[in-house]
Amino acid sequence: MAAALPVFAGISILGTGLGAYGAIQAGNAQRKVAYQNADIAEQNAEQAGIATADELRQLTRQTSITLGKQRAGFGFAGVKRTGTALDVLTETANLADRDAYKIQQRGYFEQRGYLQQASNLRYAGDVARKQSRITAGSTLLTGFGNLGLSGARPVATG
Repeated sequence: MAAALPVFAGISILGTGLGAYGAIQAGNAQRKVAYQNADIAEQNAEQAGIATADELRQLTRQTSITLGKQRAGFGFAGVKRTGTALDVLTETANLADRDAYKIQQRGYFEQRGYLQQASNLRYAGDVARKQSRITAGSTLLTGFGNLGLSGARPVATG
């Protein structure tokens, strides 16, 4: 049995090393996935900005068409652009401005949400990697400590 002690000690050391290596690999993998997800969140933020700009262009176009129709209708009816007719045109423009503001605000907050998500994901990935190194160090210390306490007798580490 005494001849088997070095073999068991070697197995214990190998198991401890593999446990530490596995912890580090897991942390690296978690960080990689988190960074990939963060990249996707940043792409979503960019797309939200593009969608907001498109929506604003559509609103501007529709408002221009509406104002043109109103002006043409007033002109066809012989109504001068004063008084009530001017009020209608002004109200149409004011409503479009309010709608544009709402679109801009919604787009801004959507982009900010995606960018914050990306930041949080990267932070979580970094924390996972750091934690994996701490776990690996702890595994090594515990394994070698147990091996030393056992007087080179096999001790389960796990």
